[in-house]
Amino acid sequence: MKFRIPALLLALLMAGSCFACGSADQPEDTTASDTQTTAEPVSEGLKSGVPDDVKFEGETIRILNACYHDDWFTLLNVPEATGDTVDDAVYNRNLAVMDKLGITIEFTDMSDTHNTYTASKTFRQTVLAGDCEWDIMIGPQFRAVQLAVEDLFYNMIDAPYIDTEQPWWYADYMKSVNINDNLRYMLDGDLSLNFLFQTSAIYFNKDLMEVYHGDPDFLYDEVLAGKWTFDRFRTLVTDVYDDVNGNQKVDYEDLHGWVSRPNSYTMYTLMMGGGSKVVEETDNGWAITTDLERNIDLCEIMYQLVYETTGSYPDTEASRLDPFNDEFPRKFSEGTMLFHVGLIDTADRLREMEDSFGIIPFPKFDEAQESYKSPVQDQADTASVPSTIKNIDLTAAVLEEMAYQGYMTMIPEFYNIALKVKYMRDTDDAAMQIIDIIHDTAFTEIGFVHNYNMNNLATIPRFMLADKQNNYASRWDKALSAAQEKFANLMAFYNK
Repeated sequence: MKFRIPALLLALLMAGSCFACGSADQPEDTTASDTQTTAEPVSEGLKSGVPDDVKFEGETIRILNACYHDDWFTLLNVPEATGDTVDDAVYNRNLAVMDKLGITIEFTDMSDTHNTYTASKTFRQTVLAGDCEWDIMIGPQFRAVQLAVEDLFYNMIDAPYIDTEQPWWYADYMKSVNINDNLRYMLDGDLSLNFLFQTSAIYFNKDLMEVYHGDPDFLYDEVLAGKWTFDRFRTLVTDVYDDVNGNQKVDYEDLHGWVSRPNSYTMYTLMMGGGSKVVEETDNGWAITTDLERNIDLCEIMYQLVYETTGSYPDTEASRLDPFNDEFPRKFSEGTMLFHVGLIDTADRLREMEDSFGIIPFPKFDEAQESYKSPVQDQADTASVPSTIKNIDLTAAVLEEMAYQGYMTMIPEFYNIALKVKYMRDTDDAAMQIIDIIHDTAFTEIGFVHNYNMNNLATIPRFMLADKQNNYASRWDKALSAAQEKFANLMAFYNK
């Protein structure tokens, strides 16, 4: 299931070309130079759902910026212009919203990590006290879906100004997150750059690819031909190894085809890319899947790829505390990893990389799989309104205008200038088409989004592989009874 963002993701790397995500009236790309200029929005008749004459006479809107990582705060809130392209795009978007509506936006930056849940706990306490400190909470979706079933959010389905069929809202994505088409507890759109940062992708070192496999552009051709599969991934990883530190031991410091973290989200998001499912739609609505064949096959593939492939190194070193935001991108930048499984966000961490690199989607299960799938990690931002909200008109207007202005200016700035000019190395037409594929196949799955309300069925592969086992079916069977009970409660809430 894909979400829609402006026809600008292809312009990550490509000037003067655009693609459509199901809407013929989306704006064209803007073209970026090598300088940090401002991307000019092209509306082509698209207008915010908030009429120009709507003003709120100096009202203040309070937003809880509940990021999973502290360094993501500025993807939504930049207090002043800094001269950085991305920072200034966010700052100018927020300023435009305030000017248009005649309001002040007050952000509260508060962490919401797995260790503390500080923002979520504080939000819950204030809502239950009957007078929430904030009008909007924008934070990780894995926390939002847990708060939703506590009746802490306002249903925005009939809120004024917001038309979720407009391209600045991710309509299809929201249907998975909210389960019921008549509910909008979580809103997903061009509100924060963090959502886009959380789309899955694989990076490959083109210089190393040439050393081990010849002209690296062959990989683009295979992706476009639909031949990029798990088998092909394993083949390219195999035997890519060099004892860099010369200690005659296979260790982290050596050069590897792929360095994985078995106890990480990439274990199950890679499987999602191959078509794994926890929940499926039946004639009677949503249900936990009963057909585990694809899931079991993918677990077998992942086990072989992680533990039985020369060139694949499973890193379990506890002292590497933040491998996907720090250590792994750094190692990839140093030229000692052929592949890195990451997110669009990873590009921001490769600014100093000297080697050339390319981006491709997650592999398919096999060539028969209809299309590539690019999971959105559950740390992606989603917006919710407390059930105690007093001024729904103001709140809805701010959300609509933030998403609209994000679509028109902030997102183009990020894609056309920051990602295209500052981060990316490859402007080949095939590379551009592949970036388009990653965008156009971004999706989530109900069982993944609501994993914590389903006895963690979606994350079984992570813990199975962390234990160096290949026993998916037995783990599923053990967790199923409790999962079914929790899922029944979940569906009862969303169908009430």
